Amino acid sequence: MSAPDSAPSVATLLGLEDRARTAASARELAFVIVNETHALVRYRQAALYTEDDGLVAVSGVSEVDRTGPFALWLTRVFRHLSGHPGGPVGPADLAPRERDGWTEWMPEASLLVPLADPDGRRLGSLLLARDGPWRESHVDLLARLAAIYGLAWAWRARPGTGTRLRRALNRLPRRSLIALLLLVGVMFVPVRLTVLAPAEVVARDPAVIRAPLDGVVRRVLVAPNETVAAGEVLFEMDRTVLSGRLEVARKALDTERARFE
Repeated sequence: MSAPDSAPSVATLLGLEDRARTAASARELAFVIVNETHALVRYRQAALYTEDDGLVAVSGVSEVDRTGPFALWLTRVFRHLSGHPGGPVGPADLAPRERDGWTEWMPEASLLVPLADPDGRRLGSLLLARDGPWRESHVDLLARLAAIYGLAWAWRARPGTGTRLRRALNRLPRRSLIALLLLVGVMFVPVRLTVLAPAEVVARDPAVIRAPLDGVVRRVLVAPNETVAAGEVLFEMDRTVLSGRLEVARKALDTERARFE
């Protein structure tokens, strides 16, 4: 049984809402959802699934291997729970094929948090798992946060121009679509005035820059094409996740010290 959660502050909730609104991409937003929500409600595992992209993020990893056994099992679980209204879930809510993997992959208590867009269309679900039971206060806080996450995800993961154009074309009558495609094809008949040849652009002095830890770049401190020197700081990493881990480690250390004494 894990230690009880400390009472989350309003500042923590507002900070997460701000992080969701200011996420630079859908990938960064997914990282915030599965990892930084831990600052508000403690859990051991989190996974995010969307109806359009499938399993997009799992806590503790920077990239999801969708071909791995755990990812395949999670995908089947999310698909089975696609019509679930949200709330506590467990092996009894799954098909027999997925129940066998529950004790192997997940803690005993899990919570399904649906994400919806402003029109109420379900975008996906967030699955949070922990060793201890979920209190009503946890469910209320996550429901409030899920509304912000759903709004932010609907904005960041909105279809691009090509997708919207393809959907509009699919709604046209077949004859009108064929006529339009023929017209566009005639307009793009090439008149070759140049010669094309294969080429490859290779950097003269390539260099790979790596960070010593996983995380999100909070701020870039240099401008594009700016000359830099050895030892100069290039990026500033977001410290939210590291601060949370440090706080958890400190509390664990205090507990072990008290037990030792």
